[in-house]
Amino acid sequence: MKTLNGILLLVLLLSCGDDNFRKVEKLGGFRVLGIKAANPEITESGAIQTVSLQLIVSDINGGGRTVNGQVVSCIDPGVGYGAEVSCDHDPTAGPVNFDIVFSSIGIGTLFTGIATHNVSVPANIITLLGARDQFNGLAYLTVFTFEVDGETHKAFKRIVVTNRTSLNSNPLSSNIQKNGIDINAFPQNGDELSVMANSPETYTYRTVENIDETRTEELQVAWYVSEGELSRSKTYVDESTEYEGSAPAGDSVVVAIVRDDRGGLDFKVYSP
Repeated sequence: MKTLNGILLLVLLLSCGDDNFRKVEKLGGFRVLGIKAANPEITESGAIQTVSLQLIVSDINGGGRTVNGQVVSCIDPGVGYGAEVSCDHDPTAGPVNFDIVFSSIGIGTLFTGIATHNVSVPANIITLLGARDQFNGLAYLTVFTFEVDGETHKAFKRIVVTNRTSLNSNPLSSNIQKNGIDINAFPQNGDELSVMANSPETYTYRTVENIDETRTEELQVAWYVSEGELSRSKTYVDESTEYEGSAPAGDSVVVAIVRDDRGGLDFKVYSP
């Protein structure tokens, strides 16, 4: 059995409140479950490029409120190497308001769906880098910050700019499956949930010795439910998770977030 380790979460909850021991897959309060970039990697250009982001958000307990936040973008200070998720190093990066109106998101009382934001990636940001760094790419960072119920919630997305001709694309996932077929009703106790995806991409990474290595992505799934619990909140695409609980009487939702390990993401949302 494969184990899940070394996962870089796209969502960071910066303060914990009184729910430290909640099941991570259980939806209820405000959450940013993931952020999908239309283009997780782009080729260096002499002009500004616009990349659309989709935030998969949920706030079932919020009753359709508006959540106030801010968004700011800058060249990545090195988040992948332990740097703070922040644009404070860039005095020209000014945050702008980014509010999520949950009354217009989701079906019924679920308030789970998509909020969008367009990022303008500056031109020529890798021009002065060395050949290896231009090949592997430089990330352009976008940070969302929300203050909700006395807690700070921060989520971020990195768009890689490179001079490679072969770019990473988002995984393509199937519908959520229940016991091996497309889900058509909310799961009941003991049902197995899974999602399939296209084959992982292979890509070239240039080492510090300037040796080109061929690597293969690893696709993982993060699971979320509004009712019941799951035996595992994270799986690989060739594994399933078991639903534990009774079928709900009211509105309910299952969300599957499929990630590669290079910033690519796809998602599926099911509600009866």
